Amino acid sequence: MLRRGRAAGCVALLDADLPGVSLAEMQAATVIAFSKEGLAASVGFEGLEAGLRHVAGLTDARLIVTDGENGCYWLDGDAWCHQPAFPVVALDGLAAGDVFHGALALALCEGQALPRAITFASAAAAIKVSRFGGRSGAPVRAEVEAFLKDHANR
Repeated sequence: MLRRGRAAGCVALLDADLPGVSLAEMQAATVIAFSKEGLAASVGFEGLEAGLRHVAGLTDARLIVTDGENGCYWLDGDAWCHQPAFPVVALDGLAAGDVFHGALALALCEGQALPRAITFASAAAAIKVSRFGGRSGAPVRAEVEAFLKDHANR
């Protein structure tokens, strides 16, 4: 599916949250979003920046790694970029990664630039962790937009 998406000119987002991501999958994706743990398991060593730079030598995909309350990091060419986590009281992390990846996919498919898409996805995940419940804690778009508007003034 990743190869077909890429060939069709679509966003081919690989959720690399778990160990066992293959080289073929990484090379087929246009965007790879790792969790900190998934990145360490995939490359075999610690260090977010070193890990992403290692993967960058294997694929031309845009590379992102999430690090919970520390936010999200990505490579923009050679530049190491950071989106701080939004300040919320974390109550339940269940499904936060799924919410992040879903919101990221939506934003990228809408044509948002990667930094803006990451901000959107980070906001959606921040709302999710501030609520109990997996799917039931996921925000709707209007909530994410209001959250971003509220946090733009801070």
